[in-house]
Amino acid sequence: MFAEAGLVSGVGEEEDINKTLIYQQFRRIIALKLALIADLTYFSIVKPNVKPLINNRMNKAELIDAISSEAKITKADAGRALDGFINSTTKALKKGDRVALVGFGTFSISKRAARTGRNPQTGKAIQIKAKKVAKFKAGADLAKTVNK
Repeated sequence: MFAEAGLVSGVGEEEDINKTLIYQQFRRIIALKLALIADLTYFSIVKPNVKPLINNRMNKAELIDAISSEAKITKADAGRALDGFINSTTKALKKGDRVALVGFGTFSISKRAARTGRNPQTGKAIQIKAKKVAKFKAGADLAKTVNK
């Protein structure tokens, strides 16, 4: 009974040391939890619309979210801006024009000649028609940023 109360010499000191160690561990855990809460709060306040990418891919909705948070505009405005960019670029490429965004890259059309290919199931030769394909060549700034 006296040992539990810490009245016997030596026993109370060990318990005090254990209590101090437990208290220090408790403080570390609380500090880590507070840091985690601060990080989560930062990302929910500063970048509330930006979600982590799944499988390193970004779909159109995620791109609109990212544009709206980066440009500080509404999602509706960001969606209209993205749709406008896509439509304008598509029309320009359909006419045969190039769309160059300095530092970002260039969209262009390339012509593929007709060629003979093989059906992978039967091995028969097939004729593949000539067609135009859209191309994108990354600009110097984009390439440099991606390779950092």
